[in-house]
Amino acid sequence: SGTTWSATLPAFACEDDVSFVFTARLNSGGEYQDPAIGSYSVLVSSGLVVAFEDDMESGAGSWTTTNDGATAGAWELADPIATASAGQQFAPGESSNGDFCWITQNGSPGGSAGTADLDGGPVTLTSPAFDLSSGDATVSFDWWLMNDDFGTAAEDVLLVQISNGGAWVTARSITNGSAGWNSTSFEVGDFVTPSANVQVRFQCADAPNNSLTEAGIDAFRVERVECEDVACVEDLSGDGQINGADLGLLIAAWGTATGDLNGDGNTNGADLGLMIAAFGSDC
Repeated sequence: SGTTWSATLPAFACEDDVSFVFTARLNSGGEYQDPAIGSYSVLVSSGLVVAFEDDMESGAGSWTTTNDGATAGAWELADPIATASAGQQFAPGESSNGDFCWITQNGSPGGSAGTADLDGGPVTLTSPAFDLSSGDATVSFDWWLMNDDFGTAAEDVLLVQISNGGAWVTARSITNGSAGWNSTSFEVGDFVTPSANVQVRFQCADAPNNSLTEAGIDAFRVERVECEDVACVEDLSGDGQINGADLGLLIAAWGTATGDLNGDGNTNGADLGLMIAAFGSDC
């Protein structure tokens, strides 16, 4: 009843990928599923460690840019100004998160989309190095790519590449024919061996220079799953065993939140059931 629903699930191992759906059935008939197609998924962990994060709101920091022959459209960190042509928006009018983002040259208010869009190149935006010597990690970011040669042989793409200190490896080759911010992610270990010197770079070109092309990057994040041993919640005495000492503490806390094992805010029969199920085991 109410707005809180709970279920007891079997135990999962850290880094398990668990998929699930919700279904509801009316008494009068008819069943509904959320999501309607596919399923939700979660990665089981004891926590997430953020190795690197940048919402682009505190300046360029250690990000670097290079321009290999572009006459316009070099990467710059800016509060973006929207541009349009033939009724279509090409440059974003706002960042995906906050005020600032990296954009392939900011236009002028009311300016033509063709004045500051990417011409030639490539232009490259490279992240600072981050340390993944402790293990694999997920790279996620928001991206914008708008071009008017979408679907043609000369289509411009946004390359996402990663290096562990050696060669650059392509992790994503992004194409898009409509304006809007999007999000994506990838596992570092799927492309390079994690090291203490991992970098990501974003590269885009209008080559041949025959189209309107704009790219943007925002909300960059690198995080890894943490798998640590978690103490048994039933071990109220902290002696590493589930025994009579813990049962005594549970009974003493009856009706309060002190001995709450299942997280419902009260020590009651549900907690006693968990204690009995774990009784005699070691943590």
